[in-house]
Amino acid sequence: MRWVAILLLAGCAETIVPYVGPPGPPAIYGRELLWLDLEGKLRRETTLLVTNPGDGELDTVLECSPHGHGHQSRNWPGSRFTIHLPPRSMMPVLLHPRDHLCELQPVEQ
Repeated sequence: MRWVAILLLAGCAETIVPYVGPPGPPAIYGRELLWLDLEGKLRRETTLLVTNPGDGELDTVLECSPHGHGHQSRNWPGSRFTIHLPPRSMMPVLLHPRDHLCELQPVEQ
């Protein structure tokens, strides 16, 4: 049981990986996984990869908003993540299922 707890905690840690592509402006790339759970319900998981391909540190806010239709999304304010990335690195961000549109915003000072 102790090993399970250690693995679960390790899986929740923030992961920053090196970026090896060409230099450029900060960007976000999305990946969506769909599957049927054991009860036959369709599940969705969306992960955004925030990329800092530049030579300077990136301090930004990833701001997400819900889809504009449906009563469930009207009650969801959207997620907001403060992100600090070292130069030439990437970080995955797992989104809430109700988040629809995400943009990188400058940090307000």
